[in-house]
Amino acid sequence: MKTLTFIKWEFKSLTRLRVILPLVAFMFFTSYLGGELSGVVFVSGENVRLENLASMLGKTGVVSIEGIYLALAFFSAILVPFSLTEELNTGILKYYLSLPISRFKVFLAKFLACYIVLNLTSLTAVYYKMFMTDPRNFFRFLAVSPFYMLQPCLMILLATLFTFSVSLYFSVVSVKAWHASLYSLFTLYSFYTVRLVNPRLRWYLPPYMFFPASTSMTGIFYIMFFSVFLTLSSCYIFVRRLEVA
Repeated sequence: MKTLTFIKWEFKSLTRLRVILPLVAFMFFTSYLGGELSGVVFVSGENVRLENLASMLGKTGVVSIEGIYLALAFFSAILVPFSLTEELNTGILKYYLSLPISRFKVFLAKFLACYIVLNLTSLTAVYYKMFMTDPRNFFRFLAVSPFYMLQPCLMILLATLFTFSVSLYFSVVSVKAWHASLYSLFTLYSFYTVRLVNPRLRWYLPPYMFFPASTSMTGIFYIMFFSVFLTLSSCYIFVRRLEVA
């Protein structure tokens, strides 16, 4: 079986999960919880008030999508265990061992399928909010300031990688799916809580990428390193569990 075909098959099976629609609806609802600012921001050569779409744009960074981190953490903590831990425990993944595909490709297919679903849902929710907040100026900003309009894409990709890597790790080390969900939620929300309690850590703890983007890249480097390390560790543990199975 070709890797791309297997990834498509995993993606289709993932979208048929019963938890998908409630999680997507929750993500869209939570996208409106991001705080709005007041004042004026300089965007594309003109001063625009922050009450509307401009609150998400400008040289001060993307600020109004920070509330979606909590929904993204919840989404990851539910979706990934349902996709990995349940199949590891029920023995469904043993079927893959009879296919002409390596254990690493099995992990890669599931990783990409979950990551794509999380990113598509998050980006759609964010841009849906941007459009509904100020539909009259949405396409005007898209034409005049395409760079600023695309900022949420990069930020969502980074945020999803972090929340997903944490949920992925607990999914491959846990015995039951609900254990993995609880561990993931506790860890992700703990990062968020510590960050609020101690503002000095705001540049080193997530959700850094949901705050001013014109600052040092140190925080993003630490978060990316942590995310990649967890992902590689999860891959190793996943392959070992399949070998034991």
